[in-house]
Amino acid sequence: MNMWKIWETIFCLVAAASLYAMNCWADTIQIVTDPSASALDVYDGTVAWHSRSAGKSVIKYWNGSTVQTINWSGPNPLYTGITDAPISLQDGQIAFVGITDMVGFGDFRYDVLFWNGSTVTQVTDQKYATKPKVSLWNGLVAFEADNSVKCWSQSGGTRSLSNDFGACPSAYKEQVTWLEGSTLTSRNRLNMWDGSSKTYLGSALDPGITVNQWDYVLHGASWANLWYLAEPENPPPKYWLYYDEVNVPDDTRIDYVVYPDGPIHDDIDMYDGHVVWAKSDGNDYEIFYWDGVNVTQITDNSTDDLHPAIYHASPAQIVWIGQGGNVFFTVVPEPSALLLVGIGCAALAGRRIMKHRTQSK
Repeated sequence: MNMWKIWETIFCLVAAASLYAMNCWADTIQIVTDPSASALDVYDGTVAWHSRSAGKSVIKYWNGSTVQTINWSGPNPLYTGITDAPISLQDGQIAFVGITDMVGFGDFRYDVLFWNGSTVTQVTDQKYATKPKVSLWNGLVAFEADNSVKCWSQSGGTRSLSNDFGACPSAYKEQVTWLEGSTLTSRNRLNMWDGSSKTYLGSALDPGITVNQWDYVLHGASWANLWYLAEPENPPPKYWLYYDEVNVPDDTRIDYVVYPDGPIHDDIDMYDGHVVWAKSDGNDYEIFYWDGVNVTQITDNSTDDLHPAIYHASPAQIVWIGQGGNVFFTVVPEPSALLLVGIGCAALAGRRIMKHRTQSK
């Protein structure tokens, strides 16, 4: 076999692999139809979401093939199912927020719970008036409630992390990051707890920006925070989505305007600097994805697609909820896969042209 034949074979294999990666995206999976489905999370081909059964709040967990219902004995059977509550999934474990009391009709109280793969443990017993934010990594649950950031594990119990007003906790690789400030509107200091000590990483928001103007998420892998703003212009309001990264240890910041168009629904998620959100296309809400460079529209139909969540392990995995509670899962190929297709096709075309020219002489 001559050298051209060898290279032709290699490029054929590369193109085939790349096309397979592209086809994975085309094969979007509808996991289940669950009219009660709300806030959800995805991790390495598995999905968890809030639902309800017989009027009680439950968690549904899809392990890649079957759906499991996780019951817990907290709420009274008369309580309605919880909706749009924080949930965090990691390696077969789930941290979530559940209803633990009702002080009046429709006036619920909430606590943080943890499922280790077999049993549910109630992490807090505070009956918070607002739903705490939660983040999970390897049994470490970070949560924010009443403007205070704490973490919990079955072996170490509960530890307070924020000294001032805290927000937006993120557990990742045995570490916790969060925003903190002396007032509710100045929570712009990014801090990290490594399991033994607290470290200040830098300012996570530009000066003059107050936190209460923004909705934001934080993911510890890239020390990043994301927010959007509706500017009160008349008419119409402008909707901005930004990505902001604080690098360690040099504490430099890189800002990206992800998508200056809207309106954006209050559904934003991020993993390792990759972002998904729901945005109106003028008719309904669709799912959009930013890979750090380009924006891709994931859905395009005539009904609302909401509650996106993302897990990025090259390629990205994205889940969302469509009309009627249809829970969808898809895999998005990396831009490099698309590039390899082009390289492979160009190489094959070049080979054929050279062969044709040689035969013509």
